[in-house]
Amino acid sequence: MPPKSSSSVASGPLGALQSACKPLKLETVSPEAWQALRSSEAAFSLDLEVDVDHITAGHLQALAAAFEPLALGSSAEAAEQVWEWLGQSVGEGKAKGMPRARALLSILAQALGRPDLLAVAGASYLALLAAEGSEKQWTALFQPACFRQILRALRGLRRGDLKQKKEKAEAGEDGEAEDAGAEEEVDSGIISSVHARELLNKVAWFCAVRGLASSSEAAALAVDELATLVSRPADDAVAREAASGLVGLVARAGGPGEMRRAASAVLRATMPALLMTQERYTSFSGAIP
Repeated sequence: MPPKSSSSVASGPLGALQSACKPLKLETVSPEAWQALRSSEAAFSLDLEVDVDHITAGHLQALAAAFEPLALGSSAEAAEQVWEWLGQSVGEGKAKGMPRARALLSILAQALGRPDLLAVAGASYLALLAAEGSEKQWTALFQPACFRQILRALRGLRRGDLKQKKEKAEAGEDGEAEDAGAEEEVDSGIISSVHARELLNKVAWFCAVRGLASSSEAAALAVDELATLVSRPADDAVAREAASGLVGLVARAGGPGEMRRAASAVLRATMPALLMTQERYTSFSGAIP
């Protein structure tokens, strides 16, 4: 069944996506923004000169909610309708001849460059990648600059460097500030700790339902960041969520050979933390009962 025209709103997943895309104003995206995204190698910022001032966190949450059911067992027919609609041109404005998927990706990429929108834009982007059928056009949908921006936002969940804390204490900083150091370290990222935790949850979910078997470089980046969060988490909840993401990456790596290679990469990345934990246990000398 072909998707309905842009003048009418369909029902089901396609209808939800059409409604979610309407306030994003896909027609305002220029083809140059897509080309800038495709050629972007920026790991620290994304500025495609796309206007996202009219976009709110609620708009992006609605977009993520429209895509998520497609990764949770939606029918193949529904997914096909969604991708067919996204493959059609916007039909008006600067993006008149531009496929909706490209305009949407450009908007999400620009939103990822905004700290106030980064977490919800990241959740929307991961939901898009996790949708059924995304693997058929993975080369266009998966943008390394976007994925790196998402991983970078998780760095605020790392535990602070103990050496730095010791130096601060020796410099004469009061004890109360030192006790609050861990929380301050968490909030020192590009987004708040609350939003970073929500984004980590979405990353772990994405790893479990889709994985990164189609991009070995991105998988390596994800393993490195998640392993760091396992080794140096702000707290146990962060470590557990990151470990869940690593398990998902291994489970979704592909065939037995790919899974073995993924498991080996995860073990190599987490081994220092495992050895440090073992050393703490073996070096502990408790009282003899």
